[in-house]
Amino acid sequence: MRTCLTKFAISILLLPATTSFVTASEEPALNGLQEYTAVYALRRGSLKAGEATFTLRLQEDGSYLYQSVTKATGLVAIFRDDVIRENVRIQISEDRIRPVNYEYIHENTNKNRYQSIEFDWHNMVARSNNRGTESSHELNRFTVDRASLPLIVGYALAHDNLPSKYTLLDHGKEKNYRMAWETGKELRTKAGRFNTVFIQRKIKNNDRQLRIWLSPDKHYLPIRIENEDPGGDITSLELLKIDYGHSG
Repeated sequence: MRTCLTKFAISILLLPATTSFVTASEEPALNGLQEYTAVYALRRGSLKAGEATFTLRLQEDGSYLYQSVTKATGLVAIFRDDVIRENVRIQISEDRIRPVNYEYIHENTNKNRYQSIEFDWHNMVARSNNRGTESSHELNRFTVDRASLPLIVGYALAHDNLPSKYTLLDHGKEKNYRMAWETGKELRTKAGRFNTVFIQRKIKNNDRQLRIWLSPDKHYLPIRIENEDPGGDITSLELLKIDYGHSG
C-alpha cells in the first residue's frame, strides 16, 4: 500500500514558500522572484508524515531553478525511507512564468517512477518521458508542469493576469485546470498569521480537488496547499519556516 508520502508527492503539490522567520530581505527581485529556502510540514489528515524542503535559485542565464526534496518523518520514516526530488527550471517571459524543463526522481523504491518534460516554446511542443514512455504534446501559453503550477498562479495573481484555465502536463497526459479565486480567511501556521487569497480548482464528478491559500502581503505566494481525493481524504503542505536569499 502506498504511503501518504508517496501519494501526495505523486499528486500536484510543489509550492513556493513565504512569510516570517526571514533572515534576509523579503523584497522580491526586480523581475518579481526572490531566492529562498523553505521547509514545509507534509500531513495526511492530522498526521505529520514528512517534511519538504524547497529552494528557488537564480541561474547565470537568468532562469530560475526550483527544487524540492520530500522525506518521511516520525512513524512513517520507520516503514519508508523514500526520498522524492523534483526539479524544474523556469523563465519569466511576457509577464508570466513558464517552465523550461521538469524532472521527477523517486529514490529508494523498486518501482520506476521517473518522469521528465522538456518544454520547447519556440516550436510550441513539449516532449515527455513517463517511466520510459515518450510522447509529444502541443503547447499553449498556459501549459504547466505540476511542480511549478502554484508558483505560476501566485505570480499571475500578483500581476493581475490570472487566466481562467491552465493545461497541466503530467505522466504523459494533459488535463485542464480551471481556477477560481476569492478573498480567503486568516491562516495561522508555525510561521505566523496571514491574510490570504483562496484559489481552488473547479472540478466535475469525482476528480481531485486542489486548494491553495496565498498571501497578498507576501507577493501572492502560497501559505498552504490541500489536495483532496475523491474519497474525501486530505493531504496538505503547510509552511514551517523560510530563509530568504541564497543560503548555500
